[in-house]
Amino acid sequence: MDQSHPSNRSRRPQRALLALNLVGYAAGALTILGYGLIGLLPTFVAWAYFLAGALGNIGLYFWIQGLSDEAVRTKTYPTYVFLLLNVGVQLGFAIWQPQIAFIAMLILIGIVPIEVLRFRRRQIVFMYGLIAAMTLIALLLSAGRWSIPTNGWTQQTLLWIAFTEALAFSIATQLFKERFSRKLVQHNEQIRDEYKTYRTIAHRDDLTGLANRRAFMQKLSATLVKHPHQALAVGMIDLDRFKIVNDRLGHSVGDQLLVAVGQRLRSVLRQTDVLARLGGDEFVVMFTGYTSLDQLRAVADRLVKSMEQEFTVQSHALQIGLSLGIVIQQQAQPVDALTLMRRADLAMYASKEGGRQQYRFFDQHMEDALQEHDRKLNWVLDALHHNRLELHYQPILSLDGGTAAGVVGVHSAEALLRLRDADGVHTAGAFESVLDDEQIGVPVGRFVLSAALDQAQRWHLQGREIQVNVNISPRHFLDPQFLSDLRTALERHPQCPPERLVLEVTEHGSELDSRMASFVVSRCRHLGVRVALDDFGTGSASLTHLQQLEVSSVKIDRSFTRDLFTSGAGLSITYGLLRTAALMGLAVVAEGVSTPQHALALASMSCRRFQGYAIARPMTAEAMDAWLTTWRSQLPWAALLPKQAQISPDAIHALVQHNNTALHAERGTISSEERKQLIEPDAQNACALGLWCHENGARYSNRPGFLRLMREHHVFHNRLREELAEAPLSPESARIKSLGEQSRIIRHQFWNLILLGVDKPVESDQEEANSTEFNSVFGPASAESIEAPSTPPALKLVL
Repeated sequence: MDQSHPSNRSRRPQRALLALNLVGYAAGALTILGYGLIGLLPTFVAWAYFLAGALGNIGLYFWIQGLSDEAVRTKTYPTYVFLLLNVGVQLGFAIWQPQIAFIAMLILIGIVPIEVLRFRRRQIVFMYGLIAAMTLIALLLSAGRWSIPTNGWTQQTLLWIAFTEALAFSIATQLFKERFSRKLVQHNEQIRDEYKTYRTIAHRDDLTGLANRRAFMQKLSATLVKHPHQALAVGMIDLDRFKIVNDRLGHSVGDQLLVAVGQRLRSVLRQTDVLARLGGDEFVVMFTGYTSLDQLRAVADRLVKSMEQEFTVQSHALQIGLSLGIVIQQQAQPVDALTLMRRADLAMYASKEGGRQQYRFFDQHMEDALQEHDRKLNWVLDALHHNRLELHYQPILSLDGGTAAGVVGVHSAEALLRLRDADGVHTAGAFESVLDDEQIGVPVGRFVLSAALDQAQRWHLQGREIQVNVNISPRHFLDPQFLSDLRTALERHPQCPPERLVLEVTEHGSELDSRMASFVVSRCRHLGVRVALDDFGTGSASLTHLQQLEVSSVKIDRSFTRDLFTSGAGLSITYGLLRTAALMGLAVVAEGVSTPQHALALASMSCRRFQGYAIARPMTAEAMDAWLTTWRSQLPWAALLPKQAQISPDAIHALVQHNNTALHAERGTISSEERKQLIEPDAQNACALGLWCHENGARYSNRPGFLRLMREHHVFHNRLREELAEAPLSPESARIKSLGEQSRIIRHQFWNLILLGVDKPVESDQEEANSTEFNSVFGPASAESIEAPSTPPALKLVL
């Protein structure tokens, strides 16, 4: 309660008011005493009048002062009681001594105004009505005996004294009321000024001076109500790459950048558009009064392009972008303000997913996607609450030691989340899109930590030294409670060494660029828990993550390993990532190893950890226990991994360059410089693959596969030379398409040579007798290649 406000103080009788009332009762008592001295009434009446008024007011004053501020502020009965007490005393005296009742009525004139100041209009009418009723009752009870004594000069003198006292009391009450009113007006003006200030603060963003979320939502809701048929759209804005600026240059630079962004956005909008900052790097715009969709597109285009010019903040040249999502209020199916905001947010995220630095309009597909997201979210929440989430395990094959004396074993497994319901067991792919949602990201992460440590501890007590790799969502990993969750999980499994747990963190997006991520990784290492970078090579700053985060290992994404035999880019990227990680002393796990050939090829590039369907599919813990006892008999090719010869960088370069040449020929994008080299008669000897064959002729000359490789390479260049000499390349040409098939045969022969080479020559008949066929990796040979005398046999692997 604001005790300084006069209106609040008026609810409690003040000492000045009490003193004024007591003086009034004293003066009235003296006048009554004068009438007693002239024999008009007994003298004790004066004392009774004074004591009744004085004691009643003093007692009531202390009672009201004892009430709580809340009771006085919210209730009006203290003022009612105070007023009615004094009115009651006056009218009671008039009934008792009707011959001088005029004195009571004179005093009432001074009492009533001071007490009605804080009453509302209805309360004032009610009070006057109540006083009038009390007066009428008093008049009836006195049987019409009210009179004004005026006989003789003595009574007349007393009458004038009574009028003078009433006039003085009335003047005193009016002065008190005027003083109160003046303070009330001054305080109200102060409150009005403060209200304007608070209203500005409550509806303005402190940093940019733009409207804030509350003001925008009020304006949007009011516009929808007042102008339901007006053209209206809402645009949600999120800045691209702002977080990088904030993390690397600090919040001071980030804040100044936000101010500059707000000013630039305001400069390109129309006067009728409402711009607000929601918080962080999110802004929102309300477009009103546009006449066509093209006009709205033009405004959206200006907003996006306004970010193309760089910002200069504290001598830093900063380049950021803008993703904009727009929703149009449909007159046929209008929705409320919250729904418009949600749909604009969906369109904005679609803009981000589509490549950023653009705008998107909301459509029904986005709404359907949101409903599907909510369905999956509720599905996972229900499974979590009813213990229908479980972990399956996929073993990771390890090659420890050198290539000659290496030992193949299984020392780790990845824990993969599964959901079991009436329809069976569902892989994480069915619901992974919601696993990083704020509602379940942390709870599911806690479940995974607990279940994985349960199994790791069980294997440890069985004497199996198997690490368990678990996937942690960025939301849980960067949550302030994550380290506490991790410590709690470790404390509940005291018999499990912390190094048996490996946390796999996905590097997608910019979440791992923050200082928080680096801090969490460092604290995990102090706890003895290792951290691995999952899906390495697919994020926005892979090498930066290796620099900033103290990870123990990386996992190469399957999108690279699955294209080893068909894509020069996949081969070169995989080889480069393996070399980079090896130079940094990091363990590398290759995901997506779908065939033994993939494992051998990766082993030839110094990879020592393999995970994929070629080893085993994910399985329950019980099934994995059984698999661990029989895996060597199920994977006989694993014994070849230590014997696989290492592939040289020159061989990788040769095959990649050949792939590029074939790809350019198929697409018709061979440059003039390439054309000049390829039409030379000895182009097959001058290219990278030809040079590699020449340099390694002595090593592979006794291998039939080497001769086939050189022959197919020669055929490829002859066909390409003929095509280049006749006309410009056309991707639709049958001869160009045949070049693609010929290149496939060359890759087939190359890998057949590399993967079968165990650093010692073998006779052709022995090779045929002791081989296992793996032709499916490269696909069946075409009819043309089967009929041709140069066609290689099926790829065979020497055992």
